Amino acid sequence: MTHNAKDIRRVVTGKDQNGRSGVLFDSAAPLTHALGRGGRMTDCWVFNNSPAGLSGDRDDGDQEFVFEPPPRGAHFRFVDSAPPPESSERASAETSAKVQTVSFDASSTGDRGGSSATRTRNHKTESVDYGVVVEGRRTLVLDDRELLMEKGDVVIQLGNFHAWDNDNDGSIMSFIMIGGTFGG
Repeated sequence: MTHNAKDIRRVVTGKDQNGRSGVLFDSAAPLTHALGRGGRMTDCWVFNNSPAGLSGDRDDGDQEFVFEPPPRGAHFRFVDSAPPPESSERASAETSAKVQTVSFDASSTGDRGGSSATRTRNHKTESVDYGVVVEGRRTLVLDDRELLMEKGDVVIQLGNFHAWDNDNDGSIMSFIMIGGTFGG
């Protein structure tokens, strides 16, 4: 069964040459990245340097997709995860899913692998991530425990390894990912 990810309406406001406020963009966010079974990531806005520029009419939500935020910038992203496959699809997906062990340097961005039909790879990014469950629920998988996150719950991740398990009816999370440094 394929999931139909929701379009994210994005309203970007700013000011004109006379300082009057107004709408710059009002449409579905232009940058999406497909995930398995119909899920997707949608970037609503990206800035590459801080402080971010607050003038102009360039659409900073329409850039090439990059998973990690810029070192001195940030992403504002939604992740729409598909529900798990039906039991017959799941058995097939679980059997064919590659679970790999990847060597990594703990001082840099890493990927431990370990994905399945419902679970993302165990990974970390060099960023501070603010995550909010907007719809549904999903499980945050850490080295020491698993935490069920429900609508309205917030997680703040400080460059740690984690995975997400979506063994339910699907979910939408919003993330602000701000570039950071390990060991700082």
